[in-house]
Amino acid sequence: MRLLDIGFAFAVAGAVWLRWQSDGSVDVKTSYYWTMADTVICETPFQIRKAIVAMAQDDGAGIRSLACTRPGAGKRVRVVSMPATTYGPWEIQLISERGAAATMWGYADQFEADRDQ
Repeated sequence: MRLLDIGFAFAVAGAVWLRWQSDGSVDVKTSYYWTMADTVICETPFQIRKAIVAMAQDDGAGIRSLACTRPGAGKRVRVVSMPATTYGPWEIQLISERGAAATMWGYADQFEADRDQ
């Protein structure tokens, strides 16, 4: 019976933590965002951290070798999917004059909500 109580306590604590993580500054009703000045997006979510380190070292070739890019500030993106936690990587599409580009990945804190949508 004690193990059941401990398991229940862990489940409640986990649910509270997940709820707390999900309530960040992310507006889940908004699907369009703008890139910020330090935005790095990659073809896979696994390369983003390495690309951010390369960006801090001003290593453009290193960023490109990781299949990543720095789109610059003010580029419009459409969020395809976002995880339950606030800071996880988002699957996005860059919006250009010609339409939506290929699907890329970037960290949530590198985008700001498009309030006009």
